[in-house]
Amino acid sequence: MSCWIRLGIEPTTDETLIRSAYRARLPAHHPETDPEGFQALRMAYESALRLAREEEEEAGDEIDAAQANVVRAPQAFLDFCALLDDPARRFNHTAWQAFVRTLDELSLEVLDDLNWGLYHRLSGAGPLSYRCANLLAQRMAWDQQLLDLAFDDAQAVEGFLQRIKTPDPFDTDLMSAWSEPAQTESLWYARSLDFIFTQRPLHEFAEFASRHTCLPLPNDAAYLKRLLVQFTQAGMGAPTFLQCCAEQHDAAPDNVDWLYLLACQYSLLGHDDQAFPCWIRLWSEHRHPAAESRLLELCAKRQPTFLPLLIQAFDRLEDCAVWPDELGAECQVYGSPSQRPETLTRWLGVGRLKLDALAQSFVDWRMAGDELPLLAQLIGENHDSRLLRLYRHAWALHRGDSALLQQIVDEPLPVDALECLVLSGLKYQARQHLHWLAKAPVAQAMSAFTDSQTLSPQLPPALSEGALHKVCRLWLQRLRPYSDTALARIADAFELSAVKDGNDLSQLDVMLQLSRRATGLPPIGLGTAIWDWHAQTVFLLALLEQPERWLQLIDAQCLERLPFNPAHPLSRLQPL
Repeated sequence: MSCWIRLGIEPTTDETLIRSAYRARLPAHHPETDPEGFQALRMAYESALRLAREEEEEAGDEIDAAQANVVRAPQAFLDFCALLDDPARRFNHTAWQAFVRTLDELSLEVLDDLNWGLYHRLSGAGPLSYRCANLLAQRMAWDQQLLDLAFDDAQAVEGFLQRIKTPDPFDTDLMSAWSEPAQTESLWYARSLDFIFTQRPLHEFAEFASRHTCLPLPNDAAYLKRLLVQFTQAGMGAPTFLQCCAEQHDAAPDNVDWLYLLACQYSLLGHDDQAFPCWIRLWSEHRHPAAESRLLELCAKRQPTFLPLLIQAFDRLEDCAVWPDELGAECQVYGSPSQRPETLTRWLGVGRLKLDALAQSFVDWRMAGDELPLLAQLIGENHDSRLLRLYRHAWALHRGDSALLQQIVDEPLPVDALECLVLSGLKYQARQHLHWLAKAPVAQAMSAFTDSQTLSPQLPPALSEGALHKVCRLWLQRLRPYSDTALARIADAFELSAVKDGNDLSQLDVMLQLSRRATGLPPIGLGTAIWDWHAQTVFLLALLEQPERWLQLIDAQCLERLPFNPAHPLSRLQPL
């Protein structure tokens, strides 16, 4: 058969046309499946090139070179096939590097002829190490030859090249001593886990991973850690995972990732006693985003009485370091103490639980503003004095003035981990509130307004309406003694005469009525006298404001237990 007929072209001296015809027919004559056809096509190609040469000597040289390459090109292809068929080298990066280096010894023409034969063998080889496959793809520069291919072929090649850019799930060199079935099945399983974890819902991952299998996994630390993360996030706990996490955490106790995985595995296996200190450490030392919700769950399960305290302790807003000089600036509002949106949602959630009287009254106060039942609990008797003190601190964040807030800051941290966590959060907020009361322009303006020695000081116009006016009312809700003159000013500026029961400043109106009867509140005092003053004051104001309801809420000995202060108006009621 003529070389031109076998190549499917007319006789020509255009070597580019000859090569194109040869490449077009090369995929149909694979060296392994059709060695005779491949050899015949190759000889036709070489003959056509020889006939195309004008000089006999150059043609003879070309025949010698072509014959040499006919021997070398198939040998390189066969070497590649042997590499893919050898389990000890198929997934070994070093072996692939050695093969790619042998390609550097071939001429450009031989490499050109070998190019797509290597691609077809690689793309149909089954499970591969993408790291290894990329070595060959980059050496042959297949991504730069896509424009030379037909559209469908170019799409297939581009898709393959994109696929092998995905990192291997683990170091495939570790499988060199395994059998071929173990290698391919383990790699398939690892890639399946990764795909389902990233592309499908977690419950599908858990279902797939829960199926019994017997496949080896490589001793790759990074891969095993990723597996633990995937299984943990899918809600799958196991003693083996727990042991692995514990060993890794013991080896690296300051590693936050292993501490988190250890805490998760403890929780998933129901080991709450071991999980609790891990979650506390994750919050206290690392502010881990998952620690808040986990600690609230554990607290609701183990110590629900502390749950409202923990919600309050987690209510941490970013502190405002510097306020603008302009009193009417809108950002003044954001510097005032308030609650995070998450905290409001948590109050709604905890409201569905069955809590004891103290905890429940605190939740009701934060949700609905009904403070009277909580006040009765705070000045009443409680068998747990530590718990009562923490709830008093939590109340003081919203109603106490600087002296009471400072007591929170000065409180020593307890030994109990949960109590320490709660008090740490309350201390943080107390420092924020003290900073606001001392430095915020709104608070300073209110202090100047109430303490002014002038006859008729005016409230700054910026504080007379809108959001800043509401901030001023928050400042006034903190219990503190005022002079008769200050109460009169507050009454005029904030319309205390229009106050009704349940209004946020109703107690100030009661203080105003007492002032008009020459019955003012004494100074607060120091030390234990600070809380005593607040207890006596809330008792007096509640009794005068809602007497029937207040007498039903308190126990018979409540007034007798209050410290006796002859200077306080409440002392006149004790004999009654």
